[in-house]
Amino acid sequence: MDFVEVGLQELLSDLTATQRERICGLGIAAPFELWNWEEAVGAAHEVLEAWRTSCPRLTIWEDAVDRGYVTREAIAGAGVTVAVTEDGEKFLRTHGRVS
Repeated sequence: MDFVEVGLQELLSDLTATQRERICGLGIAAPFELWNWEEAVGAAHEVLEAWRTSCPRLTIWEDAVDRGYVTREAIAGAGVTVAVTEDGEKFLRTHGRVS
């Protein structure tokens, strides 16, 4: 996972202190239908088959948006970012996710 550590350091070095404060996590997205990429990613068929048959289709993003916990914001020079709303912060505090 060195690429994550190096990439994160590179990303953070380009941000202002205010922008860095807004980061609350790191997500890794799987490419569309990763399990069909055996040759491209060099993984064993059994590994990708296990992933394909156990990959849940969670609606966490849609749920968070629908409940008003997160929003997308356009920031000049940074593109579109995701921000936690006041309700989202309240939910996280209530459930012990932030202090």
